[in-house]
Amino acid sequence: MTLLWGWIIVLTLAVMMLVWMLLKQQKEDLVDHSLNRQLEQKVLDLEQHLQKTLVVVQDLAKGVYAQREQLNEQNKRIASLEQQHAELVGLFAQHLKNQAALKKDQN
Repeated sequence: MTLLWGWIIVLTLAVMMLVWMLLKQQKEDLVDHSLNRQLEQKVLDLEQHLQKTLVVVQDLAKGVYAQREQLNEQNKRIASLEQQHAELVGLFAQHLKNQAALKKDQN
């Protein structure tokens, strides 16, 4: 009979140990689930931040493209003005030669 009570006590202790381990595992699962939720929220926040950053970078790229276009137009105008300047210098040099030739002929 004492052997039977011994087995009952051992089995009771084993069941209590199993229940304790099960509760401990459930508690760890809850903690893990909470951490997962926090990590998911952090990932969502980072994705939103990344999207906002992408929008800012795209706006900056558009601005740089617009500035590049303006610089290209200004460079074309400057090149045109330089060409006109060179033509005017050439015409002025030719005019000076003609003036010099006329003075030489008059003397």
